[in-house]
Amino acid sequence: VDQERQVLAPLAERGELERDDVDPPVQVFAQGPGGEELLQVAGVVDDLAERARSAGVTVAVAVAAGATIEADPMGVRTVVNNLLDKALRAAAGGRVEIRAERAGGEVRLVVADDGVGFPPTEAARLFTKFYRCGDELRRTGRGTGLGLYIVERLMRLERGHVHAASGGPG
Repeated sequence: VDQERQVLAPLAERGELERDDVDPPVQVFAQGPGGEELLQVAGVVDDLAERARSAGVTVAVAVAAGATIEADPMGVRTVVNNLLDKALRAAAGGRVEIRAERAGGEVRLVVADDGVGFPPTEAARLFTKFYRCGDELRRTGRGTGLGLYIVERLMRLERGHVHAASGGPG
């Protein structure tokens, strides 16, 4: 988290998180012998493993053969961390799955959980700055409404895209 703040704070101070014309540093991430390197950027999955165990959440990781990306290492770490963090909160006592799939010339990162879901009409709004799904008066979880916004901005800086889908609450 401190390492992420060291990277995100200067970007935010200079307004670069809000701009689309920033060129982040690039590193190639390829599938390692066990297939995990792409998702183990700076140990994100390992960092959250204890939290998952204590919440009773099973985390499954799968990386397709040949899944290779060129991206900012801290950006990738932040994206994976924020998505996994959100999934762990949603899936308390359940399961989270992270997959890297080849889709044509792209790599698609899928983070899925068996949590309660959200109304499909809220999907696009989830990536809006400070937006938190649900009723503010009944909310029990903490958060700032910035995690998914940061994911969307970092993906845009890498010329990628992100979306959320749910069958609805229940």
